[in-house]
Amino acid sequence: MVEKTVKKTSKPKRESGVPPPGAPDPQWLSVLKKAKGTVVAIAAVGAVLSGLVGYWTTYKTVVSVPTSGTSAEAAPVSILVLPFTNQTGEESKAYVADALTTSVTSDLTRIRDAYVAPVTSAISYKKRALTVQEIGKEAAVRFVLEGSVMESADRLRITAQLVDTASANQIWTAVFEGKSDDLFALLDQVTTRIGNSLGEHMIIAAARTSEARKTNPKAADLILQAMAINLKPQTVDMDLKVESLYRQALTLDRGNVTAMINLASKLITHASNFMEDGDQRKEPMMLEARKLALKVRDRDPSIPKVYTILGRYAEQHGQFDEARRNYEEVIRLDPRNPGAYSGLAFLYRDIGEPEKALPLYKRELELSPKGNDFLYVNLGAVYLALGDNDTAIEWLNKVLDANSPDVELHSTFAMAYSNKGDKKNAAIHAAAYRRIAAQYGYKGIDDNLPAADSPPALLKYYRERYVPEWKKAGLP
Repeated sequence: MVEKTVKKTSKPKRESGVPPPGAPDPQWLSVLKKAKGTVVAIAAVGAVLSGLVGYWTTYKTVVSVPTSGTSAEAAPVSILVLPFTNQTGEESKAYVADALTTSVTSDLTRIRDAYVAPVTSAISYKKRALTVQEIGKEAAVRFVLEGSVMESADRLRITAQLVDTASANQIWTAVFEGKSDDLFALLDQVTTRIGNSLGEHMIIAAARTSEARKTNPKAADLILQAMAINLKPQTVDMDLKVESLYRQALTLDRGNVTAMINLASKLITHASNFMEDGDQRKEPMMLEARKLALKVRDRDPSIPKVYTILGRYAEQHGQFDEARRNYEEVIRLDPRNPGAYSGLAFLYRDIGEPEKALPLYKRELELSPKGNDFLYVNLGAVYLALGDNDTAIEWLNKVLDANSPDVELHSTFAMAYSNKGDKKNAAIHAAAYRRIAAQYGYKGIDDNLPAADSPPALLKYYRERYVPEWKKAGLP
């Protein structure tokens, strides 16, 4: 599931070391909160594929593992990749379709909580005239992915569609095109795009079935509903509802890994987004998130979301080396997940090293070409920090088109336009920034300047670039 994060006007305050709850914070840690803006989306927590962590554990007491050739009940998140059909007109090109079938099946197995039927099972359906509903029943899978490979001149055209076997409805489709002489790169792109797209669609479809049940939902259903709700824009009420569902699931199944790690994710994200520094609930909530993540790590150290949460906690408490190690572990465990890169990228932004953040954001964009408003604002801020105002504005405009209320969007816009000498647009966005910031009671940047214990790179950037550009743009 995608852990979506509200774009708030503050970044989290950090503490040096690991303090007891309620310990005072160094002054510099509150600077970025009111000056720079956005709270980073929990990296892999914010990714659909990572959001499925532990899902199969949830269902192991409800549904037995599907086996090809049986009529067992399909797990809510289970899929079979039918052999892609070769429509090139040349039998010699059949290997392309076969390679794609194998590659996609292999990549989908990284959705560690879904059941992915093995290639050997899929091949058995290659020459059998069965409907997707019949395949779903026989192979005990809820979803089927089917596709084809066509060729025209020197170009390949690959289509793929996800079908719900319960209803036979198509719920996702995509078309990919590329040059035949760059086959391996094209296959890799197709495989990655498919793998990064299907998780959310399968969750939503499965959740709808869960919500329609008339019987008392069990832990698995509660978790599925929470994951579906969490795909919507984040608000306080939404967070409380999701948190409640995960806690109910844990009441029914205290050892459920999915409920524990997703609850931890929700707690640390909510504390960062909606709780001001000084709120007595904030640190206990973050500590509970960390404790849950460590408990899950003891059971399964290969779950990426664990390290995202631990990294986020460390970053919020000024332990930047520890945060970096955890974010790097997320990437190591799930390198094809676009969300895996955002945590480490934002950490580098956070400590004043945008040149290290940029390639990470670019890699995230490669894996998820459509991007999202969080990524676009971060790219805009990074390019601003690197002195490329034109490119910063180009990325920020993508968010502006979506009518985002993100306050950092407007402060970054104002500075970029001001740096270019465009006083009119700078004034427009400075005014927008003030309107949004006033809703949160934020004061000007002079009340939030870095103290002596700030990271050196951040101090240098603030002193020499950020504060002068901020004031020149007419920001408060």
